[in-house]
Amino acid sequence: MMKRGSIILIACILLSCILVGCKSEKSTEDSNNKYVTNKPEPTEAVPTEGAAESGSEVVDSQSQQEPNLSYSDNGSDPDIKDFSKLSNYFKDYDFAVTSNVNEDLYIKIYEVSGNYDLNGDGIKENIEAVLSNDYDVNSYVKVNDIIVEVYTDNPTGEVKIIDLDSNDSYLELAYFDDGPSGDPHYKFFRYNGEELIALGEMDINSIMDGRGRFISWFDLGVNFKPPFYTSWKELVDNEFIHRDHDLDQYIGKNYELCGSGYFVPLDKVSEDYYEYMTWDFETMRDFEATPIKILDIYNAKTIFIELEDGQKGLLYFWVGD
Repeated sequence: MMKRGSIILIACILLSCILVGCKSEKSTEDSNNKYVTNKPEPTEAVPTEGAAESGSEVVDSQSQQEPNLSYSDNGSDPDIKDFSKLSNYFKDYDFAVTSNVNEDLYIKIYEVSGNYDLNGDGIKENIEAVLSNDYDVNSYVKVNDIIVEVYTDNPTGEVKIIDLDSNDSYLELAYFDDGPSGDPHYKFFRYNGEELIALGEMDINSIMDGRGRFISWFDLGVNFKPPFYTSWKELVDNEFIHRDHDLDQYIGKNYELCGSGYFVPLDKVSEDYYEYMTWDFETMRDFEATPIKILDIYNAKTIFIELEDGQKGLLYFWVGD
């Protein structure tokens, strides 16, 4: 017969097992020594001060990583008010230049050298150039060990560092050429760490916005107030892409006209406008804050207008030979 003390001990053990099974929220240890809750009750998350700061950083980071839409991507054209002359984007750096100029034969040879970080890696590139109109001299631009041969008509030895697009990490090289017949322009080059790429050229009176967009002087209505433009270029994948501009916004609007131009009276717009263009002195006029209305635009330098007295005609400007 079992002793009374043994019976009491067994009863206590059974009672202890029953109480353990009733505790539904007891934590147990899994095989990875991680503590999990069998039946967790839902709780409201209350971020700590550190968590709140971390969340704020995530939001800021996401906003900074949003794509930087170009004008061509979002469907709108650039605002001409955002543009200024090319020289405003030159870096304050002077190359060493040596020259050999024969005034009698009109032969020029310029040797240019300098050091500047062009691809944003913190290391200065070794930059050299030989610019000459002597057919016996090879003209070239060289960055580190990469050489690109170039053709120059009327070099001056001017080489600049310019930032064509502040959205990327590159700075570009630009050398000036006065052109074969008064056609001054800059030719641009980009070094990406592996290649030296000839991007193209822009006339000296072009304007830019510092974000890879450019308007040539030939596409600018500079004699009008306010000024307008007919097309623009965008630097995409290392080349200048032509973009047409919406001209309907200018048609029927009033402007002030200043400067000298040629004017031929016409009653209506003509698709064969070039047949009416002459460069006779009799067709030249001087305009000084003259009110006009734009009726049609053939290009930035050839426009069909109406004068304040109601006279209509073809207005055009000399752009060079």
